[in-house]
Amino acid sequence: MNVRLGLLSLVFVVVSAAADAGSNEVAFAATRVRLAAGGKEWPVAAVSVAGEKIRTSPLSRKPGADEVAIFRHDKGVVWTLYPDTRRYTETPLSEEDWRSELTMTDLPVARTVVGPETVDGMRCTRLRYVLETRVAGAVYRSTNAVWTSDILGLPVKTIGRNGSGMMLRSVRIEPQAAEFFEIPPGYTKADNPVETLIDFPAQTNAEAKAFAPLDSMHKPFNVKSFRQKFCLGY
Repeated sequence: MNVRLGLLSLVFVVVSAAADAGSNEVAFAATRVRLAAGGKEWPVAAVSVAGEKIRTSPLSRKPGADEVAIFRHDKGVVWTLYPDTRRYTETPLSEEDWRSELTMTDLPVARTVVGPETVDGMRCTRLRYVLETRVAGAVYRSTNAVWTSDILGLPVKTIGRNGSGMMLRSVRIEPQAAEFFEIPPGYTKADNPVETLIDFPAQTNAEAKAFAPLDSMHKPFNVKSFRQKFCLGY
C-alpha cells in the first residue's frame, strides 16, 4: 500500500461479494490474526470497521510499532497516529490501497466458488483466487484461498499457497464509536515522518527539517510495506 496496519490488508471493493464493499455500511470490531504455515497463529492488530472507515491498532507495544492507522475512504486519506509523540501524518489513499486493507488480499484476475464453510462461527463462502504479480516485465501467478463472510460480505480469512495467511477472529457486529476514526484532540500534524520520531519542541522544527533527509522520507503511503512492518500481511 502507499502508509503498508492492517490494517486490518484490511480494502474491500473487489469482485462479486466484495465488489460493493466501498458502500458496505456494516460496522464491526475484530482481532486481526496472522496465520503461520505450521498452524501457529498470533494476534497482530485490533480492527474497527464502519462503512468507508477502518482503524487498525497494533497489539504490540514494541518501540516503533505502536502506530495507529485510520483509513478514510470517504475522504481519500490515511492518517497514521504516533501516540508516543502525539503527532500524525496524512497521506492520500488510493483505491488499490483501500481494497487491499479491507480485503487482506490483492485483486484477483480469476476466482472460483468452492462452497460454503464455517470460519470462527461465521457462515462463509470459500473462494479460490488467482493473483498476478508483475516483476521486471515477467508475470507470476499465485493462488489464494479466501473465505468471505455471508453477513459481512467481506473476506475474513485468506490463505496463500505456502499455507500462511491472515484472519479476523472474534468478530463483533456492533456500532463503532465515531471518534475511533478521527484524529484525537491534542495531536499535531507532522510535515514529514522525521517529526514523528522525536517530540521536537515547536521552535526546533525548522532546524530538524533542515537536517533531516526529507527527500528520501517523502514517499507515498504503502500499505503492503506497512503490513509487513507490523506483521499484518504476507
